[in-house]
Amino acid sequence: MSNEKKLTRSLEKYLFSIFQIIEYKKVARVKDVAKKMKVKSSSVTGALQSLARRDLVNYVPYDLITLTPQGEKIAEQIYHDHLIIYKFLNKVLCLNEHSSQQVSEDIEYSLSKDVLNRLISFLEFIDCCPRAGEDWLNGFHRHCKHGKKNYTQCKQCLQSCIEKYQKVLLKLETEDINKSKS
Repeated sequence: MSNEKKLTRSLEKYLFSIFQIIEYKKVARVKDVAKKMKVKSSSVTGALQSLARRDLVNYVPYDLITLTPQGEKIAEQIYHDHLIIYKFLNKVLCLNEHSSQQVSEDIEYSLSKDVLNRLISFLEFIDCCPRAGEDWLNGFHRHCKHGKKNYTQCKQCLQSCIEKYQKVLLKLETEDINKSKS
């Protein structure tokens, strides 16, 4: 997207709101966008005109609002970013669904792409690294729920982890041996 077409965070919010309304209601109107964004209809009209000039929405006064293919593509990327932040807040930081949704909406437009990409990497790491994974995340969840941990249990936890990862290591080594025989 060229500089004259670069979206401001405000226009991104309008585009994403339109996307959400269309996903939920199948159609979007100025009054729906105004209600969702808690702004006046005149503010929505100005944003729609700007989005239409960028060929991101189809807008004619007093008619339904639709996304162009390019507008839909950008809105889907914004939605993807929103889901990443939501997942981090909900699955990693243990915030409830409502809080995760609210906070992700509050911060999603203030995160740079670098920060968002780092969040993606972190979530992927948690999913695939045997040192992190579900056990590690569940331990953090227990810590969040119950406060300070009884650190005398750390020795037992470490021993359990060592035993588990020795089994994983043995399995990986066995798979490597079988591959080399093939």
